[in-house]
Amino acid sequence: MALHTAGALLIASATLVGWVVRRTPKAERPSIHTFLFFVFAAITIALVGVIVVVSNQEQQAAGAVTRQSVEVKAGIDRFIAAMARLDAATRNFALTGDEYYAQRVAVHRTAVIAAIDTNS
Repeated sequence: MALHTAGALLIASATLVGWVVRRTPKAERPSIHTFLFFVFAAITIALVGVIVVVSNQEQQAAGAVTRQSVEVKAGIDRFIAAMARLDAATRNFALTGDEYYAQRVAVHRTAVIAAIDTNS
């Protein structure tokens, strides 16, 4: 149950309690009916409070799982990008034999290892 729905139910039950108390004259109200009504109202308010707490815990858990999955996806993307750069530098070195590409292979290899360490 969403937080705003639970809050609306809490306000509605408090309004109902206030309305019934104002509408019923003191002389016509037997004490047992008033007691039962307030017990019912208190139970309703307590249930709404429990629902709010559980809803907040579920939302926090869902947020944590979502955050973790986004972090894992970002780490995988960093790994794939580093591997693509390493692959391109290796191919260019194999094709041209230029030492610049050999240096880039070493740089990109450390980036791949860093991406692996980050995801572990």
